[in-house]
Amino acid sequence: RSGTAYLLFPHEDAIPIEEVTPEGGVHLIVPDGSWRRARKMCQRHPLLRDLPRVFVRPQGESRYFARRQGRSHGVCTYEAVAWALKALEGEEIYEKMMKQFGLAMGALWRSRQGNPDALEPNGQDVYPGPK
Repeated sequence: RSGTAYLLFPHEDAIPIEEVTPEGGVHLIVPDGSWRRARKMCQRHPLLRDLPRVFVRPQGESRYFARRQGRSHGVCTYEAVAWALKALEGEEIYEKMMKQFGLAMGALWRSRQGNPDALEPNGQDVYPGPK
């Protein structure tokens, strides 16, 4: 198991994911949960606490709307992973992940509108994106 493990979580000593060189492989450890829970997890778990940290710089607003973002330019875990993989592996993986994410958010949006089967006549999703 070669490669370097990094904790994907913003922190004062985190480096931008773009500065990571994937030679030998990169293992991303990604805590999932609210900001508060993820921060506590990173502080309390000795293996996580000692890992080098990286962060992403998303371009644009989060498309996640199931919960309110507590930080400006905050993104959900899935979006953060997509941005990290874009930096490490290229645009194609990011585009594929975000297409699937858009479909999931569209389905959630439609169900919350009371019409889970709503699609435009051309079969396109009607999810309007971030507000």
